[in-house]
Amino acid sequence: MKRKRRNESYYQYRATCSIRREDGFEDIRNYELDTDILHKSLHFWNKSSHLKQCQDMLSALIFQEDDRVVKYGILQEKLVLVPRFTYEEEKKPPGKHIVLPKLLLAIEALILMIIQSRM
Repeated sequence: MKRKRRNESYYQYRATCSIRREDGFEDIRNYELDTDILHKSLHFWNKSSHLKQCQDMLSALIFQEDDRVVKYGILQEKLVLVPRFTYEEEKKPPGKHIVLPKLLLAIEALILMIIQSRM
């Protein structure tokens, strides 16, 4: 059977941030966030809006992760394509491959009837 290849690749948001807490401690962290941006839905005209949504998700994550964070800054960010493919078996509609065995069965039954009638 043939298998159909489906491309379900998506973009992952990767950012390097400088985080400052209220006690003066400053830290640099790397974040990787999976997004729902599919491979065909990212274009040059909507890339900035997708980046803005990812930045909002990142800020929510940073402030939820540690409540002592006062300030953060994004040092580097990018959208990275993560390849993911799935394979499905192609389902063929009933066609010639089912008609031929039925036709052969009917011919065999007809031949058996002719042989039995001559005996």
